[in-house]
Amino acid sequence: GLGNNIDTNVFTEVTDLIDKNITAIAAYNSHSLALSDNGKVYAAGYNYYGQFGLGNNTNTNVFIEAIDLSN
Repeated sequence: GLGNNIDTNVFTEVTDLIDKNITAIAAYNSHSLALSDNGKVYAAGYNYYGQFGLGNNTNTNVFIEAIDLSN
């Protein structure tokens, strides 16, 4: 979700999520999810099997809004 495809082995601030009030995160082998306090889920990484729930299998290296659970 850093906007590039460079591997890193240190914690790095994800500036795209600073103003999103993230309350929970989940990470798997090749994608990450972040839940905001207003019920929106942001996703980044591989979406090969459509795991972001967007109706496509487009990968992304920046966090995008995937699901709105506030409804």
